[in-house]
Amino acid sequence: MISSHTFHLPVRLWKGPVRTQWPDATRAPSAFRSFSTTPSPNAKSKIGARAHKARRTKDRKVWTDPYTIRLAAAKKAALVARQTEFIASRREALGNPIHGVPEETPFVRSLKLAMPAEQAYSPINEDGTPKIVASTDVDISKTSQAEILAPQNTGVATPDHLNNFLSPSELADFTQRSSDLLRPLPNPNPNAADSQAEADAARSHEISHAARTAALARITSIENTNSHQRSQINVQRMIDEFGRHTTDSVLRPRTDRKGETVRKERIGPDTGSSEVQIGILTAKIKTLAARYAGRQKNDKMNKRNLRLLVHRRQKLLRYFQRKDRAGERWRNLIEKLGLTPATWEGEIEVR
Repeated sequence: MISSHTFHLPVRLWKGPVRTQWPDATRAPSAFRSFSTTPSPNAKSKIGARAHKARRTKDRKVWTDPYTIRLAAAKKAALVARQTEFIASRREALGNPIHGVPEETPFVRSLKLAMPAEQAYSPINEDGTPKIVASTDVDISKTSQAEILAPQNTGVATPDHLNNFLSPSELADFTQRSSDLLRPLPNPNPNAADSQAEADAARSHEISHAARTAALARITSIENTNSHQRSQINVQRMIDEFGRHTTDSVLRPRTDRKGETVRKERIGPDTGSSEVQIGILTAKIKTLAARYAGRQKNDKMNKRNLRLLVHRRQKLLRYFQRKDRAGERWRNLIEKLGLTPATWEGEIEVR
């Protein structure tokens, strides 16, 4: 069996003694040459280097062709345009992580006024300019509470919620009781009574009552309240809209694994369910985002608060999606608030 070790065979080309072993083959005289039974390790690398050099030369020739350069540039531009269009369409499909859909839903739009759009009232003049109803414009000929508190008479809307957590029914009861207490009493002696004086007093009482009622309607109107009280009204609206004490009679309840209906008895209004908390956070995010958009980017405090609210809503949305993804409560919440997958999927960055 032939070994693969290198042998140094002497070749007699010069006169002198012949040495068959040398301590270092690299220092052997030129009269001796070395050979191996295995191929040279540099042979393969030399062949690869020549092939690579030929390929590079061919590539240089190809890229110097003007037609090839223009064709490659056109392909690259088409791919970049397609990638840009795909990214834009994906972002549009996901929506805005803060606001949701581009166009606000009617329910979200009503949060700015803290009342539904159909209950809002904006008086205008004949030329289309806004009309300001003064206290002297109140029609004193109105006698009933409904006519006195009408928006056309007071100049303000009469929504379901009023300032200071009053309701329209409570305001009407208070004004009616005030009118009964301040109504002038007739003379108990009919012989000494003056009918004309009593009629004038009753007429004066109706005029003053109509003016006082219109003034109270303006004082308790949401349009004349501040943003803090408007936010409190929106919180109450979210509880009334998404609370399960209201939706249990409208939406189909969730069923367990056995197919049985899961319904819990409630003592009071629902204020802690996921949909109510998501609605309250959405109302706060809308208010804070509008305030942050109108200021400079150096408003670090509002930016941090907005980021905290958005991430808290994202956690609640993920939890509620796992619990009731195909349920009617989930669809009702997403449709009314105008939320998109960007509000609960991926990483949300507030800039």
